[in-house]
Amino acid sequence: MKKTSLCLLIAASLLALTACKGDSPALQLYIGTYGDSLYKYEFRPSDNTFKRVAAAAIASPSYVGVRENGIFAVSEVGRSSAVATFRETPDGIVQTSYSQQIGADPCYVLADGGTLKTANCTGGSMSVYSFGADGLGERLQQLQFEGSGPVARRQESAHPHQLKLWRGASGSRYLLATDLGADCIRSFVLREDGTVIPESESDFDCGAGAGPRHLEFNADSTILYCITELSGELLAFSIEEDKAPAANPVKLNPLQRALADSLRAGGSADIHIHPSGRFLYTSHRLQGDGISIFELNADGTARKTGYCPTGAYPRNFVISPDGTKLLVACRDASAVEVYDIDPATGSLSPTGARLALDGFLPSCVIFR
Repeated sequence: MKKTSLCLLIAASLLALTACKGDSPALQLYIGTYGDSLYKYEFRPSDNTFKRVAAAAIASPSYVGVRENGIFAVSEVGRSSAVATFRETPDGIVQTSYSQQIGADPCYVLADGGTLKTANCTGGSMSVYSFGADGLGERLQQLQFEGSGPVARRQESAHPHQLKLWRGASGSRYLLATDLGADCIRSFVLREDGTVIPESESDFDCGAGAGPRHLEFNADSTILYCITELSGELLAFSIEEDKAPAANPVKLNPLQRALADSLRAGGSADIHIHPSGRFLYTSHRLQGDGISIFELNADGTARKTGYCPTGAYPRNFVISPDGTKLLVACRDASAVEVYDIDPATGSLSPTGARLALDGFLPSCVIFR
């Protein structure tokens, strides 16, 4: 082959590779903030680039969720807090409903079929709404929780922080709620209409001053993991349903209690499992901000294998569906940062890519 032909072949191959890289599918990324808007971006994992698609005005949408036909978000602004729904149009994101009958400082929202549920942190309550034809319907239920813990100014009352659904072997469905203020994981039986029945006898005590914050299940929902905000620990449980007479319907059997935040800064935040099921990650704030990395063992226990520093105040993070990227909402850095995930070890490497949000404080990142 002549030298000129070889050069042309190499050039054509490079162009083809570049085109493939540029044509890689973009992921739909939604960002909640402490600011005046929620955002939708396209994120391209092949080159770690962001493209702004739309924004919607709402005060401090600290947590955002998506469902097939829309978006929903809380507005975390003290006693004037609210929950809202949105739909996407060719012209942007349009608000379709808004309700302030909720409770102070909702920090988590969950869509469950025909209902929407919020965990209202400062208010110490949980709200359940129906979905109407184009957004929220009526408020079906408001549950007020009681309890406190030993950590001054952090546990003076109940502070529910996250909601998770779980289906037992019988097919019955349950709701779990972390209560940072009362040091427990609360459990509820889920009715067919989406309302809940408290099962206080099944509430699990996480230990005085632990401050349970976020939960994550393994792939078959037989193991439950919890990150505690105040003690900075990773708790692992096997979870089962006990349908015997007079038994508590949800049982959490402790497997492990491991230190996730070696600095014990009292600011642990989020937890997620890698799509492979091999690795688990937790975020930590206030000192030495970053992400702890765990390898999961066959018995459900975890072994800490590393730590990756991040920008200031890594509140929430998300892993790409293909398991190659981890995106962190670094609130006080006003940026979303991108990290590569090593498929063999689960370790994280900074890509240097970041989405600067010009003073807005990102608090939630979620892929559709």
